Amino acid sequence: MRSGLNEISAIFEIDPMEILDFDDKQVFNNCKQDGYIGINHINLPEKLVLQYEETIQALKEQIQLLKLLQDK
Repeated sequence: MRSGLNEISAIFEIDPMEILDFDDKQVFNNCKQDGYIGINHINLPEKLVLQYEETIQALKEQIQLLKLLQDK
């Protein structure tokens, strides 16, 4: 078994321990299929949502500033 693991890790150019420690629950924990096939409920990290909202607000402020400068 070890030689097979070493061959696989060599093909993917990763450490054999990464294969042994692989946890599919971590990979797929943000993607849950519930009810209808083809509909995924994705839970975005709160930090990502906050960054997105901050970026939108900054862009809105830039637009307002540019409109003020254009009117002069």
